[in-house]
Amino acid sequence: MASSKIRHMYDALLALRSLTDRATPVVATGAGGGYVDLHHIPAGNGTYVGTPGLPGALGDVAGLFGQRPFDVVIMIDSIDTTSGSETYSLKLQAVDSDKANPVDVPASSVTVTSSLVGEPFVIKVDPLTIGLAAPNAAFLRIEHVLAGATPSMKYFAFAAPDADV
Repeated sequence: MASSKIRHMYDALLALRSLTDRATPVVATGAGGGYVDLHHIPAGNGTYVGTPGLPGALGDVAGLFGQRPFDVVIMIDSIDTTSGSETYSLKLQAVDSDKANPVDVPASSVTVTSSLVGEPFVIKVDPLTIGLAAPNAAFLRIEHVLAGATPSMKYFAFAAPDADV
């Protein structure tokens, strides 16, 4: 029997760009629209740990980023390559409790090419790396960077438990 290729389950509460938003193409550089609270990332076994009765109370609420590594899953539905001058990239950013002051998460930038269309890809994220780059980080977001004559991209992205656990 062949093993399943499905390693992650979409969760709207952890959407960095939702399934609904993916229907509208992005045509300029900007944030994906969703924010994930860094203290609400589920543990690798798919359960939440922390204070009973409080959803997702995971990690060190004092800002020490004690939660486990997690994955960010990105699915590109389409990109426009009509003129040949279009370029696309995605990067994860940490923002503060006001969802401001973005800081790029190290080693999280991905150049999007036509070979990635229709194939999910995963960025492994270590909360300790976020903490070192952005000590005031409270939320994670995704930013799309588009350039060229007619850039247009449809995608969705979400955080998920580490599939390797």
